[in-house]
Amino acid sequence: AESRACVEVDRGSWKTKSSAGRSFSMGALEYIRGRAAGAAEGSEEAAALAKLSDFAARKLWHQLTEELLVVVSSRVVSKQIELYEHFIREFANKLNPVSLAKILKHIVSNECSDPKTALQLLTPQLSADTSFLFYDTEARVLILSQVSTLELSAGNRDKAKEELQNARALVDAAGDDQLSKDTRSSFYAAAASFHKIVGTAAEFYKNAMLFLAYMDIDSLPVATKNQWAFDLGVAALVGDEIFNFGELLTHQVVKEMQETEYAWVFQLLRAFDRGDLNAFDGICSEYADKMNAQAILVANAEFLRQKITIMALLDFAFERVSQRKLTFAEIAARCRLPLEEVDFLLMRAMCLKLIDGTIDGVDDCITITRVQPKVIGREHVADMATRLGVWCRNVGGALSFVKSESAELFT
Repeated sequence: AESRACVEVDRGSWKTKSSAGRSFSMGALEYIRGRAAGAAEGSEEAAALAKLSDFAARKLWHQLTEELLVVVSSRVVSKQIELYEHFIREFANKLNPVSLAKILKHIVSNECSDPKTALQLLTPQLSADTSFLFYDTEARVLILSQVSTLELSAGNRDKAKEELQNARALVDAAGDDQLSKDTRSSFYAAAASFHKIVGTAAEFYKNAMLFLAYMDIDSLPVATKNQWAFDLGVAALVGDEIFNFGELLTHQVVKEMQETEYAWVFQLLRAFDRGDLNAFDGICSEYADKMNAQAILVANAEFLRQKITIMALLDFAFERVSQRKLTFAEIAARCRLPLEEVDFLLMRAMCLKLIDGTIDGVDDCITITRVQPKVIGREHVADMATRLGVWCRNVGGALSFVKSESAELFT
């Protein structure tokens, strides 16, 4: 209702220029009645078309909108592009703009195998001269997101990027309650799809995680969930800015990956999260064929070895947080590096802002003052509990010593 209110303000100027805004005609009613009469008697299609005809004749626009959404999403009615051209288009300006945008998305998804055909239907919706959807922010985001994906499928990367940027500007400017979860998930799905092909692993990872945050995960087909989990896992592994795996490992779709053919990816993620070099080497050996089948992992093989080494350093630093000084010899043993390469490892970790500290080149040690925060699992929580117990005992011992040495202060 709110969306429609903002559209009504601008419809006057739009209607003078667009044939899509003309009043509901008898031609449209005759068309839908003809479709209903021509459908197989007693079929779902006949019943659905009869409902559409009845709602249109009585001008029950809300009920008509809801029924259209059901009809096109469930594919009960065939020839949906024709249905739009000869029926829906006649009263499009009477419908809720967001619902109309969803109807159009379903139609192109169901019947347009060629992205160019789909673009011919959707692109006019982005012009103030040809569609009232232009005046509704949420409807525009939905259409822009779909158009960006279609342009990418058609090989028009620059145009896809342009439409995605237009959608992002609207999303960034919108308030928390101005866009629904469905609309935000549609945008982030489009952004993730774009960055999967064009952008960086880090950009894909960021947008894919946001997509899953807004998406109703249970509504996704199993195969689709598994693909998202696999793509996210690989992006996290090869992303040169991603050194925190805890949040990903706790995500529903990633945890479910353990029961799929991609279980080895989940095992790799756990090895990286713990900086476990032994586990990493074991997985690389056991699943060599599957890893070699992924070109992106093969191309980043050296980087993956460097990254797991950095993760081993971070895990070691996390374990020794109560003993801030680490010697180069200890680091070399933990990270399986020659002693002369430890200095470079530390400088790289500091440049990436994963740790802060002071390197002592004379005594060959580092005093660590900060380790990058991370989402921790139960194992690390148990470690923290153990360290907290040690700290409490140390504090208790210090207090007992002070009391024994300064009894007069406590009397």
